[in-house]
Order: sequence, then C-alpha cells, then structure tokens
Amino acid sequence: MSRRNHHREIQVPLSRIEDRRGGLLLHGSRSHHPHSLILEDRIAIQHREIQSLLGDNQQLASAHVALKHDLSAAQHDLRVLSVTASDIKAERDAEIRDLGNFPIRQSVKKIQNPPNNKTKTRMRKRR
Repeated sequence: MSRRNHHREIQVPLSRIEDRRGGLLLHGSRSHHPHSLILEDRIAIQHREIQSLLGDNQQLASAHVALKHDLSAAQHDLRVLSVTASDIKAERDAEIRDLGNFPIRQSVKKIQNPPNNKTKTRMRKRR
C-alpha cells in the first residue's frame, strides 16, 4: 500500500495550463495545443523509460543465460568429481581390505604349504 501513490499524476485543470512561452492560457483558448505538448512530453519520457527498461531487461536476460550456463557446467563438474571420489574411495577400501587380509593370506599359505624337513636340510647343507 505504500506504493499506491508512487506514480500518482498531479491533475492540473486545463484552464491553468501555461503555454510554452510562459503565458497563462484561459479555458478554451488554444488549450489543446499545450495539453497535447504535455501529453507528448509524457509519452516521450515514458518511451525513454521503456527503452531504458528494455535495455536493462536484455542485460539481465544475458546475465541469466550466462549464469545458467555456469551453473550447468558447475553441476557437471560436481558429478564428475563425485564419481571420481567414489572410485578413489572404493580403491582405498579395497587396499585396506587387502592389507587387513594379508596376515590371513600368509597364515593360509603356511598351512597349505608347510615347510618340510627335506627343504630345511637342503638349505642347511648348502651353507
């Protein structure tokens, strides 16, 4: 509601409109000419405002398109980085799992291939 009177026009009776030369016009005598000049001025001012707003709108639209493009590129980069991070985490988890299983594998190898006495005696003889 505070903007209700934002663009309120001031009503001036035609009998009080001054002509461009500074003289006061009386009601009915050449009053259409200055009134049309005032209207033409208002139209010209509004036209300039519209042109300015159109220029601003075009700049904002261009900025909006550029920002949407940047957002799309950033989202793509984020997806790529997310996949890469997942791959790295999976590799790290596999390595940790392998390191954890290393002592178990060594024990399994020892159980499956127990050292026999012949191998030990051959090794002792070679020395």
